[in-house]
Amino acid sequence: MKNFLVRFLRLNDITVPLENKLSDIVTFGTFVSVGIGLIQNILIGIHWFVNSMLAATMLVSAICFYQSRFKNNYRSIRPFFLATIGTFLSISWFANFGVRGPSIILMNLFAVLGALLIKKERNTLFFIGLGILTTILLLIELYYPQSLHTYDSDFQWQMDLFNTYIFGIVFLALTISFFKSSYEEDREVLVETTDRLERSQEEMLKEKEKAEKAERAKTEFLANMSHEIRTPLNSIIGTADLLNETELSGRQQEYLETISISSRHLLNLVSDVLDMSRIDQGRLFLENQDFQLSVLLESTLKLFRNEPKISSKQLFLNLELAPDTPEHLRGDAYRLRQVVVNLVSNAIKFSNTGNITIKASKKQAELLPGKIGIQFEVIDPGVGIQKEDLPKLFRPFSEIKTTTVHPFKGAGLGLAISRTIIQLMGGEISVSSSPGAGSTFAFLRCLKPGFLQFKYRIHQKGLKEKWPTSTPCPFWLPKTICSIRS
Repeated sequence: MKNFLVRFLRLNDITVPLENKLSDIVTFGTFVSVGIGLIQNILIGIHWFVNSMLAATMLVSAICFYQSRFKNNYRSIRPFFLATIGTFLSISWFANFGVRGPSIILMNLFAVLGALLIKKERNTLFFIGLGILTTILLLIELYYPQSLHTYDSDFQWQMDLFNTYIFGIVFLALTISFFKSSYEEDREVLVETTDRLERSQEEMLKEKEKAEKAERAKTEFLANMSHEIRTPLNSIIGTADLLNETELSGRQQEYLETISISSRHLLNLVSDVLDMSRIDQGRLFLENQDFQLSVLLESTLKLFRNEPKISSKQLFLNLELAPDTPEHLRGDAYRLRQVVVNLVSNAIKFSNTGNITIKASKKQAELLPGKIGIQFEVIDPGVGIQKEDLPKLFRPFSEIKTTTVHPFKGAGLGLAISRTIIQLMGGEISVSSSPGAGSTFAFLRCLKPGFLQFKYRIHQKGLKEKWPTSTPCPFWLPKTICSIRS
């Protein structure tokens, strides 16, 4: 029987709110205990008016229980339930022989109902209201004693008091028993859930340790293998360049070109994978060194001088520097070059013919003190990008499908790496494009002004040299120049 009531009242269901369970317990307990009291009153011959109040209380309790248990309207039925029960108690006060009858006991039980159903911040108001109501009823009884209904005999009076005590005991017993059962069920579920979470946490920690070990092993493997792969690749590229300077037949020249292009493509792919691994580990750092912006961009474009796609597609690379663009800057020139190379490579890949323009200009914006804003743009006449594909551009290992067939498809890392580098530099990359109208990739880079003043000096052999005095030779100067020191 107890198990049936526990399931019927959903006391073992942890998903049911505590307030809902309390409403179910109170309304069900009121219905059962009032029903027992009504049967006892009928047996001892209590006045029909009192019994009608009890029957009305049972009806209200049944309606409220149905709304709370099956409709989950426990919040809306609480005020109605308490107001109705309070009204019935006030009316039956005089039919129950006033303060000398069971009314005081019923008022105390009503106070218990309010304490269970009303939120704690409103309990004080409820008890004050109940005290005022009881005081008013006592004053009416004191000044109008003729309004009280008396019992037919002392036996009937004593039995009514006894029945009310029984009614109160049954109500409190049911309420406490159900509430205790709900607490025990919730506690068991909580303990079981806690144990399960602890086991899951231990398993997660073990899996995390395994993942960290695997990540460290992967990083070490990539670092070692990148070095091991780069060394022979550089040898292959260097040998191919040397062979290119010898006399070769047309077919040999074609084979050599394939070797050179494929090797460079593989070398770039290895570098991208290594950079992506560094990004995942948070180990991609920027360096600061002085450089000349025009020399950096010009030397970057020279990297594409022997690119076969340039000539086969009749593409032209243009560099436009605004007149007010600062020349001497300080920042990570290597990573800046890497971003420009990635964007230009992308432009070449998705353009069939026309001009690819690289622009650099000074940007007036709210920048950090002591820094200069340089706006970079790479504009291509390519196939363009659909609007719904724009968010996918900067995701690692993603490719945008187009109707154009390309001989080489990238790994989808260049733009993702470029965006990360730009974000590390304190900027953000943006793209504007439409199908058939080309694309424009732009990013703002905040750089410090260069501290070193570049000078031109003429040596005895008549060779012009350009480098900052008393500093190592910049990376972008030819080795023949760097080898001469004053």
